[in-house]
Amino acid sequence: MPELLEQGLINAVASGSPLLRVHRLDEKGHPQEIATGYEFSRKQEHHQADGNTVEWTERVFLVHSPAHAQQQQRGLEQRLKRATQKLNALTPAVGRGKRQVRSLSELQQKANAILKAHRVEGLIEYSYEYHPAIKQQKERYQITQVTLIEAAVETTQQRFGWRVYVTNAPLEELSFEEAVLTVRDAWIQESGFSRLKGNPLGASPLFVQRDDHAKGLMHLLSLGLRILTLIEFVVQRRLKQHKEKLFGLFPGNPKRATTRPTTERILRAFKDISLTILGVKDEEYGHVSPLTSLQQRILELLGLAPDIYSSLELSTDEA
Repeated sequence: MPELLEQGLINAVASGSPLLRVHRLDEKGHPQEIATGYEFSRKQEHHQADGNTVEWTERVFLVHSPAHAQQQQRGLEQRLKRATQKLNALTPAVGRGKRQVRSLSELQQKANAILKAHRVEGLIEYSYEYHPAIKQQKERYQITQVTLIEAAVETTQQRFGWRVYVTNAPLEELSFEEAVLTVRDAWIQESGFSRLKGNPLGASPLFVQRDDHAKGLMHLLSLGLRILTLIEFVVQRRLKQHKEKLFGLFPGNPKRATTRPTTERILRAFKDISLTILGVKDEEYGHVSPLTSLQQRILELLGLAPDIYSSLELSTDEA
């Protein structure tokens, strides 16, 4: 809602509204400022088809995140750089295999496509020259200079890191700081919903017809979701405690490391293990494939003893 954000910031600064601050404890237990912003209320109404009008008051939060602003700044710099490079390469010097732009409409169409693809429309301008046909050379258009529109870039940067949140929860139930922290942690719940809607749990579509079956299935899947979440939490917490990264979870890129492995990747690391049951006379023996160093480390991070796996090699009588 860019208009709401723009006007809200103008009104907040003009009215002298206090700048609200949001803190969160860092790894050492020290409070760290993670966001600032403003809050205001507005009346809303909705006209229903039956002629009745529903009215309510909602609180609007204008929240600025320095970390989000830095991320947006890096993204803008990369897009500006790539767009500039592509514009400069759009009209190469005359030479063998160098395709020329012969019409102004073609030049503008291709240049505008580059600006749109990199989302820098209105932030970059370019100059060009027209070279008429001379002897064996056909007419062509040549981009001579690509420059940033500094005022437009600065205006864009001023809005980096700002977001708009809305709630109808009263202040005594949800403060500005609590609201921002709640939104910051929303990805945790969203991750669970994603797992239920897709792999590996896949609650949809439900191939059951009775309500009690549907409820039972959702109860079962919710248990699976809790296990997935618990595994992820325990491993990530142990890695953080040991200031360690986990290598080898990304196929084709063994040197890539992560401090926040997902349960899906953790379980995928065990996909090649096997258990072989051998029958010798009247006894059965189990043989398991040896664990890799990565698999052993995952078991350690989960707080599981190594024999939880190796004990499968015991004979059935010993078990």
